[in-house]
Amino acid sequence: MKLQLTYDLSGVKESLNKLSRDPVMEYGLRAIGEQAIKFLRSLTPGSGTMRHGWRQHFNVDGKGHLRSIDIDNSYDPPEIVGYMEEGTPRHDIFPKPENPIQRLVFFWPVINAVVFAKHVDHPGTKPYRMVGTTMDLLEMQRAQWMRVFEDKIQVVARAL
Repeated sequence: MKLQLTYDLSGVKESLNKLSRDPVMEYGLRAIGEQAIKFLRSLTPGSGTMRHGWRQHFNVDGKGHLRSIDIDNSYDPPEIVGYMEEGTPRHDIFPKPENPIQRLVFFWPVINAVVFAKHVDHPGTKPYRMVGTTMDLLEMQRAQWMRVFEDKIQVVARAL
């Protein structure tokens, strides 16, 4: 008696090509994109423009098939999103030279007032890792889905 385990890879390239144009795959990619937006918005501090600035950009091929989704934040200035993601050390802030009043003007929520200052000794910003945490959460979801699919795959063996 012998055990024979076989697999057939013929047609794999064609199958993968069809799968890449499969509407179910496109639907899945869109669903993952929506989940990413929800994660990003929930992880972004505050309730204003930066939190709601996350946008999806759909990349399609010449036949209109969805290939990828880019997600970015439209907050202006854009580098602020990077500072929030990675955090900043303690730093000094001065008015720009072209500022005619040579004062920083900002709303300080701690005292609920508009403040005019020649200089600010900023304590720094903790890293919020909105993007990093979203990527981690999506990877955990992907790994969970793969475990579910792996549980459905069975090895078929024939005793000869």
